[in-house]
Amino acid sequence: MGNGRSPARRLDAERRRGLKDASLFQLDRLKNVINRAGEKIAAAEVESCRLQHPGLAEVAVVSTPDPVYGEAVAAVVVAVEGLPPTEAQFRAFVAERLAPHKLRSRMVVTGEPLPRTATGQRVEAALRPDFFGVPDAAAGR
Repeated sequence: MGNGRSPARRLDAERRRGLKDASLFQLDRLKNVINRAGEKIAAAEVESCRLQHPGLAEVAVVSTPDPVYGEAVAAVVVAVEGLPPTEAQFRAFVAERLAPHKLRSRMVVTGEPLPRTATGQRVEAALRPDFFGVPDAAAGR
């Protein structure tokens, strides 16, 4: 039995209530969710784990096309000068903190800052073509 209100109206009411009691909710946009073989992976969760590594200054996680799994987890990492982790060190660090299906398939290490807009927001659409050679539209976006 419902209360006669549509799901959209209930969601709207919950959003307003959340703002009234000073609760904050972070909702990822759909394009920031990677669908790897039916498993939904939030890019923000993977980024936050990777940023715990002391050798990384910046991390961006995006999806790239995968012929077997549909999408793969790909990471662009900006290493701290003089402290770049080796592939094995980084993989072991992340494997201790994330489920196996959330581990990245591809990683590019760069010393350059990630591309940003004039307001300082990261330009994630530029990451796929610039670092992985995949047009943004090919990643299902």
